[in-house]
Amino acid sequence: MDDILMLDDTEFLIIKEQPYNNTNYIYAIATDGTNDVVFLKETVSDNEKYVESVTDKEELSKVIELFK
Repeated sequence: MDDILMLDDTEFLIIKEQPYNNTNYIYAIATDGTNDVVFLKETVSDNEKYVESVTDKEELSKVIELFK
């Protein structure tokens, strides 16, 4: 079964995950017909998982290199 992630009421199909520096980076594509591609980061704090978009330009450049 495919891995699906819900974020802000949008469903994303996880294409690839890459752990780096205690963060799990995720490359995903929206399944709502827009085919939007996103890079997300998943962190754990106090046994809770948090997922957010990678928005910092410098961090985004590093993440893109991770997925090449």
